[in-house]
Order: sequence, then structure tokens, then C-alpha cells
Amino acid sequence: MEQKQMKTFGVLDMGLFSLCAIVVIDTLPATAAIGPSALGWWIVAMFCFFLPYGLVSAELGSAYPDEGGLGAWIGRAFGRRWGARVTWLYWAQLALGLPSVYVLFSAMTIRLFFPDLGLGPQVALAFAATWLTIGLALLPLAEAKWIATTGALAKIAVVVALIGAAALHLVEGSPANDLTWTNLLPTRDGGLAFVPIILFNLAGFELMAGASAEMKDPRRDVPRAIGSAGAVITLLYLAATASLLVLIPSDQLSLVNGIVDAFEAVFGTTGWGRRATILTGSLVLLSIVPTMMSWTLGVSRVAAAAARSGELPPLFGLLHPRWATPLGAPLLAGVVASTGLFLYGLAAGTSEDLFWSLTAFASILFLLPYVLLFAAFIRLRRTDKRARPYAVPGSETFAIGAALAAALFVALAILLFLWVPGEPVNWAFTLPLLVGLIASLAWGEYLIGSAEKRSLSG
Repeated sequence: MEQKQMKTFGVLDMGLFSLCAIVVIDTLPATAAIGPSALGWWIVAMFCFFLPYGLVSAELGSAYPDEGGLGAWIGRAFGRRWGARVTWLYWAQLALGLPSVYVLFSAMTIRLFFPDLGLGPQVALAFAATWLTIGLALLPLAEAKWIATTGALAKIAVVVALIGAAALHLVEGSPANDLTWTNLLPTRDGGLAFVPIILFNLAGFELMAGASAEMKDPRRDVPRAIGSAGAVITLLYLAATASLLVLIPSDQLSLVNGIVDAFEAVFGTTGWGRRATILTGSLVLLSIVPTMMSWTLGVSRVAAAAARSGELPPLFGLLHPRWATPLGAPLLAGVVASTGLFLYGLAAGTSEDLFWSLTAFASILFLLPYVLLFAAFIRLRRTDKRARPYAVPGSETFAIGAALAAALFVALAILLFLWVPGEPVNWAFTLPLLVGLIASLAWGEYLIGSAEKRSLSG
């Protein structure tokens, strides 16, 4: 017998949960490495993706407060099979993204506290952090929301520290990069390759809808939470990127340890400067586990809802015997992530190379559903005329046009992971991504087909 979940998730909880999930401090160096034009690209992404994405998510989340979230919306628009495909991709990107995040986490931890440790301890630490995340994701929202709040506050503290460090740097000298207006404009040189990471860093609003069964009033609160969190998230990303560009030359930003490098550049590596760097680095580390817990918690609810409706194998739908929270989906993600970490240990590549390769692969899987999200919005706008508690402002033509433009922008970002126009294709990087993508899609089709047969025979 399924236990009833308590409705304890209010608008403030939802806003902080979104902030914790969406603001990704650890990948900021990857976007700041573009150079001053990173700020221009952030603004382009805000208008072309983040704004329409937030408006669309608010309308869908209030009109269809389905527990399955993104997968359920797409299923309504295009049928159960497409909803199941999207849910599979959503879950797969989590399982394959966890290793890349915790490779970065362990590399930063070792850099800060144990600089002499080798590869073995780094992999072991990543294993431990992965399973800590899985364990926390089993908690009911009433308890997990406090962990997400801690992560959100830690991220705000890191950005405030970056702003303070940048201000101190400007008092003592000039910016590390030329931040004139012309240099802030988005450019193709070097910037296009990192645009997908910017989109990756802006996604996550739909996670709340996956937990609608535990919300007090999703029809009212989802739009409010998205609006307030969206404004804060925009300011945090712009301020943090600008601060990094003030502190350290973009060509010296490490994809893994860029935050630590920035503080060492300002405060030094001894005395109180070392302590300031350790404190700020610790806040970054403190923010990573709640971020991944938020994603694991939200994605697991989407996968569990799909399994209970017969779209994914029953194992994904297993619930915790005490809390009635998803158990099967997060445990399976932990197993896949652990396998990825084990293979990394065997390959013994650099943490930076692995971080970028795994991030690119997981990001492609992650961004594909958003193309269908905007397509589902357009279809439901045309075919379902139910009253919407919240609707995208303006005419229907404007709403559909904004969704279409955002879908095209996401499709472009996926292409940019594989090939940057004007540059030769790096097949050593691109071919494994394509093979992995095809294998992931094929495995998903097999699991979905098996679940459908079981559902029909049962």
C-alpha cells in the first residue's frame, strides 16, 4: 500500500530548491574561461533560453501539476512513449553526470586539504560523495528541503565572497581581463564551445513539478517560485562570472579548480589568505552535495512516476518503506555512477579531461528533453484550451514564437557540443559522444519496450 506524502513544500522552499539546483558554482570557471564575452553570452542565453524557459515552465507547472513533471507534460502532448523516452534521458543524464561532478568535487577537496594524495583516494572520495548524495535523496522533502536551503545559502555566500575579492582586487589594481564594452559582446572565437554549458547551468525549474505531490499549492506557488528564483539566479551568475574575470586571466582558469585559483591569486597561499581560500573553497564543496541531492531527488520522482504508470521498468518505481520516497531510481543512478567512477580509476586520465568529457555527454542527454519540452508547450497551447492559472504573458503567437526560438537555441547548443562551426570536427572527442548517445537511446528503447509489454500482459 502506497503511503501518502505530506504536503510541506511552500513557495519559499520551492524558490530555494530551484536556486540550489540551478546555480552551479563549480562549473562557473568553464564559462568564465570564454573571456569577457562570457558576460555577453550569459545575457544572450538569459533572453533566448532562460526567460522563455521560465515562463513556459511556470505555465505548464501551474496548468498540469502532474507528479511526473517534464515527462508527464511531454506524454500529454505526444503520447506515453515520448514521455517515457524523455524520462529515460532525464534519469540517464543524472546517472552519468554524477561521476563528472564528483570527480571535480574530489579534485577540489584534494587540492584544498590533501595535495599529496593520488588517484586512488580521489576516486574513493568521489564514491563516498556519490553515495552520500543518494542517501540524502531518499529523504522526504520536509527534511531534504533544509539541505537544499543550506546549499542555496552556501552558493550565495560564495558569490558574495567572489564579489568582495573582486572589489579588493580592483582597489589594488586593474582587472585581470580587459572588460571594456566591446570585449563584453558575445563573440564566436572560443565562446561558442562553452555556450552549451551556460544552458546546462540555467536548467532545473521543472524539477519542482516532479514533486507536486508534496507541494502545498503547485498551481499558485510554481509561477511565484520560478519568477523570484529566476531573478536571483540571473544576478548571481552575472556577478560571479564578472568577479572571476576581474580576478584571474581567462586563459589561466582551470575548469576544475578555477574558484580556488581565483582566491589564491588575490589572497595568496599563506597565512590569512590561505585560510580565506580554504573557507571559500569549503563553501563551494558544501554547495555541491545539496545541488546533486536536489537533482537526484527531483529526477528520481519523475522516473518513479513513469515506472508506476508502466512506462519504465518497475525497479525504477520502488519506494522507501518508511518515507514513501523513490528508492529504486536513485539506487540505480548510484550504481551507474559508481561504475563510471571505477572506469575512470582504470583509465587514470586527468580530472580536467574526464570532467569535460563526462559533462559534455551528460549535457547532451540533459538538453535533448528541453527541445521536446518547448514542442510540448506549443502543442498543448494549440490542442488543450483549459483555463491556465498562469499563462505566458502576451498573445498566443508571442508565446509560441518564444518557445520555438528557445527550442532552436537548445538544438544549437547540442550541436555545439559535437561541432563548432568554422572549426574541424575533433573526432577523438565527438565520436565517443555519438556512440554513447546512440547506445543510451537504444538501451532506453529496450527498457521502455519491455515495460510496455509487461504493462500490457499484466
